[in-house]
Amino acid sequence: MVDKLDHLARTVHPEGRGPYTLDETVAGIRALGGSVSRANLNALRLGRGTNPSKSTLEAIARFYRVSPAYLLDDSPYDEITAEEHELLLIVRQGQLHGLVRAIGRLQPETRQALERVVADLHAMHTTEHPDHET
Repeated sequence: MVDKLDHLARTVHPEGRGPYTLDETVAGIRALGGSVSRANLNALRLGRGTNPSKSTLEAIARFYRVSPAYLLDDSPYDEITAEEHELLLIVRQGQLHGLVRAIGRLQPETRQALERVVADLHAMHTTEHPDHET
């Protein structure tokens, strides 16, 4: 569970900023109706918390927008790679559900052409704005 909590802490945060601090995470969990102390959350993240309550795990999962099973089970959630989780977060945070669904329905050659166009646009953007790697 320590690795999963660490992964969530490193990857689940608003675009354009770094990870939430421990205090921000606790405040966010409380804002969503959960209850966890800073000391308890820190102990869990460091692997020192041995038996968190079901409600604590549910609150943490709700804050990070994952299933509580992700924190508890070895499968099937272990099969989700860090890259897949990152992509899921991008889709959720960027409200890209409709776009991703539409792209998924395109023919493979059309998707490849679209990928080239997006790569070209990204290259143009980073050339024009080198300080804003996106």
